Amino acid sequence: MHAIWQSFEDIKEESGISDLDEIADHFIKHEEQNHLIFEYINKLNKEIEELKDQTEFIQSKITEQKKINENYSK
Repeated sequence: MHAIWQSFEDIKEESGISDLDEIADHFIKHEEQNHLIFEYINKLNKEIEELKDQTEFIQSKITEQKKINENYSK
């Protein structure tokens, strides 16, 4: 238990915040921000994957059309 209180004392000294509730609120706020950033990154990754899939599909259609055009012009 002493180690926990010593950690709080170290945090108070480093942060300049003396109120434990304020320190806890600060950490909670940062954790919430980190979670929102994590969710946003996951959303962007999903969109990237969807765009990659669309790009691959369109590229395959272009390749198919080129083959059709080559066969037609022969």
